[in-house]
Amino acid sequence: MSQIQKDFNTAWTKITEQGRPSQAAGGQCLYNGPDGTHCAFGHLLTEKELSKVNEVELNQLYADEEIPKRFKGHKEFYQELQRCHDDAATDNGDFVTNFQTYMRALAQQYNLGVPQ
Repeated sequence: MSQIQKDFNTAWTKITEQGRPSQAAGGQCLYNGPDGTHCAFGHLLTEKELSKVNEVELNQLYADEEIPKRFKGHKEFYQELQRCHDDAATDNGDFVTNFQTYMRALAQQYNLGVPQ
């Protein structure tokens, strides 16, 4: 199984279990949010990595070389993965349903399987 498939599965499962977005009171999506919530990309980081990551755009993490090496080479995928969380958080309707809809489109784009 490829690393992006594993990460896709982890994000899908963790966000579905979490049931809500990881957001600040003002609505900004957070890698490491209140009550132990994480965004899609945040679920892929270790606690140590989360403690080092400032709440900046994923693009900035790549530019600053702060992103862990295991994510290198798949920047667009991880940006899209993060966008699934962020867009679902701002859309009307059920967050998890919206997230899974975006994730299915991402799976199709990258020829990935969707967890059952």
